[in-house]
Amino acid sequence: MLTKRIISNEIYDPCGAETYFEEMERKGLRLQYAGWRLLTFERGEPREMRYRIAYWKDELPEDLVTLYADCGWEYVTMVKCSAHVFRAPASTDVPELHTDGEIEAQHYRCIRRTMIRTARMNILLLAFAFGALWRIIGILFMPRYRWMLVEMVMLVLLTGYSVFQSFRAWQYWKNLRRGRAKRRSSTMYRVGSWMERAAWLIVIGAQVINLAGIVHYKPENQVWVPTTQMAAQVDAYDLPYFTLQDIEPDGAADGQSTGDIYTHEPLSRVLYLWESDAPDGARLELSYYDARIPVTAPALAKSIRVDESKPVQTDAFDVLYRYQRAETLFLTACQGRVVVDMTYWGEHPDKAEALFYETFGR
Repeated sequence: MLTKRIISNEIYDPCGAETYFEEMERKGLRLQYAGWRLLTFERGEPREMRYRIAYWKDELPEDLVTLYADCGWEYVTMVKCSAHVFRAPASTDVPELHTDGEIEAQHYRCIRRTMIRTARMNILLLAFAFGALWRIIGILFMPRYRWMLVEMVMLVLLTGYSVFQSFRAWQYWKNLRRGRAKRRSSTMYRVGSWMERAAWLIVIGAQVINLAGIVHYKPENQVWVPTTQMAAQVDAYDLPYFTLQDIEPDGAADGQSTGDIYTHEPLSRVLYLWESDAPDGARLELSYYDARIPVTAPALAKSIRVDESKPVQTDAFDVLYRYQRAETLFLTACQGRVVVDMTYWGEHPDKAEALFYETFGR
């Protein structure tokens, strides 16, 4: 009867893999063949066997397989990265593999090539994960894009697994070059195997969550309420509340003023979005965030501000960014966990700025 086990079959810890196969033999599980991510074992009687992994760039030459067979080594299968598995009874006096100079050199090259490849991937993943997270953290606060947070967490965890693989490959390669004794332990190999399983569960789980988010998010499900009904809700969260009537000289504002409050965002305790239009084209947008994680607040302020914005002197905020061009005003402020962002289009940017300072301080 065949038994499949999801197990890491990378070559970053070949000694651990050999020991793992020997332990499986003592439990009555005999390795049969390896797939992309599955190692297939056949149940049988417990045996004492020796397993060895040999490396070759391509398929092993038939004459070499025959030579090993004559010496007592049975060829089992090939796993990823041209790692070929052999086994022999532990009770027999079978000479060790890797005595041929060319095979040993190929072994070194294969380990080194894998280490360099993995290290490059680590650098790219780390640069993307932390660089992108810092630049687009503002998007993660938006209800429509909150599922991107799952993707970023998944990427960081997978990067950690990749770093683990790279370190183990480098460690093994260094020991080979220095001629140190090989560690006959499967502990770290088992750790890598569980990390491999966790990595795939994370990938599958993230995609399921993303799919659920896409299905769940619908524009008509947003809780937009008229400004006439906003006062009680806003007061409950001690948030600012003002309209274009405070800015426009004639107090003109049509019925398009709307507001929205989200209280269950993954990164923010309260996300308050408010916008208002006037008949003459004036427009005011205000976003108020109370970040759950304090360290994300400065990153949020930097990511949502206009690129041309410059920091200005302030006593009320940790940092205040301001930018104005013609009849458009951008203000982004951060104080502790709170981030406030305001954009105004219209003929009275000075009045909008004065109202901002009157509401939040300066």
